[in-house]
Amino acid sequence: MKTIKKITQHTDNIASFIVGAVFIIIIGILFYSIIVGKQEKKESVSTTNQETQLPTKHIVQANESLWTIAEKYYTSGYNWVDLASANKLSNPDYITVGQTVVIPDVKPIIIESGQISAAGISAPKDSQIIVQQGDTLWDIAVYEYGSGYQWTEIARLNTISNPDLIYPGVVLRLQ
Repeated sequence: MKTIKKITQHTDNIASFIVGAVFIIIIGILFYSIIVGKQEKKESVSTTNQETQLPTKHIVQANESLWTIAEKYYTSGYNWVDLASANKLSNPDYITVGQTVVIPDVKPIIIESGQISAAGISAPKDSQIIVQQGDTLWDIAVYEYGSGYQWTEIARLNTISNPDLIYPGVVLRLQ
């Protein structure tokens, strides 16, 4: 009788071990499937963004600018100008989270290496300027340098940390 009990008890231990091992393997496979499925879904979302039919609409998310939105849809931030124009934005530096932005069907602006150079930028017309109501660094750069992209130079010269905050009456150095 004792021998049968020992054999049965030993068999029960082995069966419990096998059932436990199978259970752990099944749980591992499920977790792996879930993780791989989430990664494939993320890849699918990024692929979908690249294949979006234009024109379309985009809802602004936190930390987005027209530049970053243009990069998503055109793979070129330079198309931010098209976004500003299509949405008739009076201040393209100011968009808000939740705002709907129309994404027009335009050709991506691709700048080849060497197309933008300092040689094409003229010196400013004035050595300094007084900011007027409604001015933006972009507008000032277009008027003074002939290129809106020089707004970064104006911001650097005047140690402006937030280019959206310039106030009427402030004197800006241009050289």
